[in-house]
Amino acid sequence: MSQPSPTPPLPAIPRTVTGHSSSNASTVIFNDNIAPQERNGIPGVLGATLWTTDRTPADNSDNESDAALRKINTQFGITVESGSNILVNDFAPGAMISMSRMRTVDYNILISGQIKLILDDGSEITHSQPGAIIIQRGTMHAWVNPSSTGWTRMISIVLDAHPLVRKDSEPPFSPPEEVVKGWRKKYEQGNASKSSGNMS
Repeated sequence: MSQPSPTPPLPAIPRTVTGHSSSNASTVIFNDNIAPQERNGIPGVLGATLWTTDRTPADNSDNESDAALRKINTQFGITVESGSNILVNDFAPGAMISMSRMRTVDYNILISGQIKLILDDGSEITHSQPGAIIIQRGTMHAWVNPSSTGWTRMISIVLDAHPLVRKDSEPPFSPPEEVVKGWRKKYEQGNASKSSGNMS
C-alpha cells in the first residue's frame, strides 16, 4: 500500500470586524476572508495577521484602517510593542517552527489537527482536541505538527510583555545553534520513520 497523501492546505478564515458609522451607529467595517501565506521563510508554515492594536488600552476610534496590515518592525514581525496581535499559523504535515523566545504572553488556541509544544528542558506536550489552549509565557519553545498526513491550524493572541529577567540578565531569544540543529534532526528523523512505516 502506498503512503497516504497529505491533506491540502486549509481554507481561508472568514473575518468580521465591527466599528462605528459617521453617526456613531454600530456597523461592520470589514467582512472578508484571510488566506494564510508563506512568511518568515519557515518551510511548511503558512501565516496571516488577523488584527493588531498598537497600544493598551486600545484605540477603537479608527474605522477605516485595516489593522491587520499594520507594519510590525519588532521581534520576528509578530510582537507589537505595547499592543496586541491576533494571528493564525497553519502547519503542513511534519512542519516545525524552531526554538525561539518572544517577549510576550501568547494565548494559543488549537483549531484543528495536532500540535506539539517542545520546551528547552525536554518537556513535550501534544494536543489534538480542538479548542485546546497553550499559554506561552516568554519561554524558549518550538512547535511541531506531529501528523504525517494532516494540516494543523492554530490561532495565537500575542500580547507585549516586560522582559524576562533571570539571574540579573535577560535570557537569549534563541538557543545555541547546536541545540536547534539537534531538535530539528530529531524531528526530521521521527517524521521519516513515520513515513516509512506507512509504506509497504
